[in-house]
Amino acid sequence: MGIERLRDNVDGPGIRTLVLFDSCPLHCEYCINKMMLKSGIKKDFSVEELYDILRIDDPYYEISDGGVTFGGGEPALQSRFIEDFYNLTEGRMSIILETSLSIPLEHVQKLAPIVDRFYVDVKDMNPEIYCDYTHEYNYFLITNLEWLARNGYATKVIARVPLIPEFNTEEDQAKSVKKLKEMGFEVETFKYVQTHKPLEPIMLMGVPELPDYPDDLMGDLKPEEDIIHTGDEREEEM
Repeated sequence: MGIERLRDNVDGPGIRTLVLFDSCPLHCEYCINKMMLKSGIKKDFSVEELYDILRIDDPYYEISDGGVTFGGGEPALQSRFIEDFYNLTEGRMSIILETSLSIPLEHVQKLAPIVDRFYVDVKDMNPEIYCDYTHEYNYFLITNLEWLARNGYATKVIARVPLIPEFNTEEDQAKSVKKLKEMGFEVETFKYVQTHKPLEPIMLMGVPELPDYPDDLMGDLKPEEDIIHTGDEREEEM
């Protein structure tokens, strides 16, 4: 869905390129990618084509201990592609994954040995709260977290637990944090901040709040014909 270069300490340590994959198994109420996922704005790349784009910034990665961060959507669904990318680069490029882990275990088993870090958007460890917000149960999330902890990958995981307006409370958030720490994971907390646009919050994770989404959100993949509606048009459609 997009490639964003030269992101400094935003999607992991160092200077990184964020690669956004299409598709997601969840249907989160405040999904910031919902409009993009439905829009059909995407472009297919082979592993070689993607590497040719990313390696332009190799000097920046090297001096800053940066690399590539795969986000989405749900990038872990593309585990074979990411594995092929790792093999092509012979492990020379740092790989970070931003994931819900709401995916079948075989994807995690494939990715765990080659990914430097998992940023896991946990939502909430309570299955009812998780289902209310995502419209799916957290069975895969729990199963995958347990497997990662049991197989020595806990140090690769940073679990992120949001406070979600109208869905969980500070007490719920604290309970999730406690469970995750007991499993051996490092935990970060943050808040979803609702704006005037329904269902499109801005997530604050140590970065400045933006008044609106930038015009160049899609980077080089933005189509010639602007099919991303303006804020007024979105409100009318809702």
